[in-house]
Amino acid sequence: MEPIAETARRFVDSLRAGNAPWRYPHNRLPEFEPFFGKFFGGEPQSVGEADYAELDAVIEAVGVKIRHHWNCGKPRYLRDQDRIVMPLKSYFQDEAHYQATRLHEVFHALERPDRANWSGPAHQAELVAEAGTAMLLSQLRLPHDADDKNVQKWLPWWAMEITWDHGYLYESLAQAEKFANYLLGLRRLKEAA
Repeated sequence: MEPIAETARRFVDSLRAGNAPWRYPHNRLPEFEPFFGKFFGGEPQSVGEADYAELDAVIEAVGVKIRHHWNCGKPRYLRDQDRIVMPLKSYFQDEAHYQATRLHEVFHALERPDRANWSGPAHQAELVAEAGTAMLLSQLRLPHDADDKNVQKWLPWWAMEITWDHGYLYESLAQAEKFANYLLGLRRLKEAA
């Protein structure tokens, strides 16, 4: 089997086993160290001690509105209204799950032409948001959440696309990296202004 095909297969197998290669520690699949390792800022803070002030500043720099509603069944980005709708905090497993979900939806907000201007199929957008969220959490040394529902929901699509086109995986990870860098750069610009 060619090296790229083998790496793609290992990536999918890792997800099927419940081990997202983008979560700390990043040494589960060393082939992906170039993507995830560069964002690694050291061992993450524990959930109870994590300081989310920098993440708040990153999200605020984007300018997307976030609303919490008791009747919201699931988090989502509403493109036409340029806002994120979230359930109440009690819906989430813990603070890490809440913060990662909030950031995941911000990654979807970056797809707009007036922001990072990227478009792809929904399944690829989910892979970009999952991987990008982890990259940024690693950079900020924030804990990764343990919720895999979204990964398991989209895994059949990802596995099919990765099997047919190994470039899909690398393009998705590269886009996630661009989005993470975009957010960090936007935060620095807002801070300097």
